[in-house]
Amino acid sequence: MAVTADVYVSDDSLATNPIAGVVVSVLDSSTFVEVAQGITDVNGKASFVIPGAVAPGLTYEVRCFKLGVRFLNPFQIAVEEPVVTTNEFDVSGTLLTLPTSVDPRRCKCTGRFMNFSNDPIEGAVVRIMAKADSGYQTPKVVDGNLVSAETMALRTDSDGIISIDLLRGGEYYVTFSGEDDVVWCIVVPDRSSVNFIDLIHPAPITLDWDDTDAPGDAISVAVGETKEVKYSVTFTDYQVKTTGVDSVVQITNSDGAVMEVAAGDGLIVVRGLVAGSAQVTSSMKEGFLPPLIPYPTITSPALVVTVTP
Repeated sequence: MAVTADVYVSDDSLATNPIAGVVVSVLDSSTFVEVAQGITDVNGKASFVIPGAVAPGLTYEVRCFKLGVRFLNPFQIAVEEPVVTTNEFDVSGTLLTLPTSVDPRRCKCTGRFMNFSNDPIEGAVVRIMAKADSGYQTPKVVDGNLVSAETMALRTDSDGIISIDLLRGGEYYVTFSGEDDVVWCIVVPDRSSVNFIDLIHPAPITLDWDDTDAPGDAISVAVGETKEVKYSVTFTDYQVKTTGVDSVVQITNSDGAVMEVAAGDGLIVVRGLVAGSAQVTSSMKEGFLPPLIPYPTITSPALVVTVTP
C-alpha cells in the first residue's frame, strides 16, 4: 500500500516565503535508490504517494535542489501508514540573493560557475581586463582618481561563486577557466547588483514599442497606408538595443487578412488591407545561442492595430 506525503519548501527568512521550482527527490534510506521525485508548486509544495509503515513510520532520505538556493542536504522524513499525524514535512533553504554594493559608483557583480554535473567549481580563475587602448578605457578617471588597473584575477569559492565590485558603466574583457582562449566583452549596468553571468551571456527579456510611433502600444492605419513602428529590446545585462535584434525576435501578425506586417531590425512596417483590428506580437526565435536552460522568453505588450477605411 501507499499514502500521500507532502514536502513544503520555504526560504529561511522571517517571512518564510514558499520556494517554487525546487526539485525534491525521495530516496530509500538504506539503498539510496530514488523512490520518487517532484517539483514544488507556487505554494512550495511537492506531493508524493509512497509506501509507509506504522508509527514511527518508514524512513526516507530527501534531497532538494534549485539553482540559487542552498539546502542542508540530506534530511530524513518518516512516513506513517496508517497516518497518525499528517505526513507533512517542512524544509527550508537559503536564497543566494545577489549582494549589493554600498558605493553608488560601483555595481556588485556576482556569478556562479558549474561543471557538467551542475555542481559548483571551486578555484576557477576569472580574469577581468581593461577594454580598449591606453587612455581610452571606460571609465579611465573617476572622481579625479586614475583607474590604472590592467587585469584583476579572482577564484571561485567552494560554492563556485565570485563576487566583485566593478565601476558602473565600465566596459571590460572577461576570460574564465574552461574557455581561457575566449574573450567576452561586458558592460556593467548602473545598478547596485547584477548577475555576472548575465553580463557574459545576456539574453533578451523584454520588448518595448516606441512610444512616439505607437503611444499606448496602439496605432491606426488607413487601408492602403503604411506605418513604421520602431521597437527596442532589453537584455538581462540591462542593455537596451534597437539594432541587431531581428535575429532573436519573432514578429507575429494575428490577422493577415486585415494587415500586412514586414519585420526589420528594430522596426516593423504595417500596411492596412481591410478595415478591422488586429495585433502584432513578439516572441523568441528558436536557436538562440549560447543554449540556455530554461530557454529565454520575451515579455512584450501586443501592438494593437486599427485599420480604418
